[in-house]
Amino acid sequence: AEGRGRALAQSRARRGRGSAPQPTLTLAAMPRREKKAGKEKSLQQIEEEDTEEAIDQIGLGMFHWEVYLIVGLFTAADSVEIGFISFVTEVLKQEWGLEESAKATMEAMIFVGMLLGAPTWGWLADKYGRRPIMLISAMVVSIFGFLTAACNSAGQLIPCRLMVGFGCSGCVVAFDVFAELLPTDYRGPLTMSTFYWFTLGALYSNVCAKFLLCSMGWRTFTIVCALPTFVAAAAGFF
Repeated sequence: AEGRGRALAQSRARRGRGSAPQPTLTLAAMPRREKKAGKEKSLQQIEEEDTEEAIDQIGLGMFHWEVYLIVGLFTAADSVEIGFISFVTEVLKQEWGLEESAKATMEAMIFVGMLLGAPTWGWLADKYGRRPIMLISAMVVSIFGFLTAACNSAGQLIPCRLMVGFGCSGCVVAFDVFAELLPTDYRGPLTMSTFYWFTLGALYSNVCAKFLLCSMGWRTFTIVCALPTFVAAAAGFF
């Protein structure tokens, strides 16, 4: 009886030893899964960091200056389209016999178009990409800018200026494209310097008004003022 009791005790002890490691295996598996998830997250972070590092390592090149020129033309075109209409309305006031209310409506339509276009182009750029939306908005400005020169009444000109303003608000997308392409050290100075082109656009419209408005008429003046956006769109496409 004593021998049998000792044998049972020994077999129970052996079973206890064999089952003891089981909880240890389950606990050890959990950190491995956490480590695996941590590795996946770090890989995503590394990919994002690698893009920024690659842009910084490439540095500033001729490509960036070409994009800078295109973005500058977009900014200048925005200024031209806002400023030139004030010259045209003064001529049309006599030629078409415009009232002050019609003159003010013509000048305000571009801002109404911008108000409507800004959220629209922003949503489209997020959905379809910035470059195609940038080019499409520039073509809208060019087409309706040239059509402005063909208008024969206030009823025709006002919708054209509305669509020009609608397109101008989409040209701002070019600024975002340029900022994403720049190395970190040059991003701030170069993006801010694009606003000098707004002043250049204002000077362009004033100089064109001085030399073209009286000598060649408001229609030629309008076509010349629509050229910067067309050139920017063509350069961005190619």
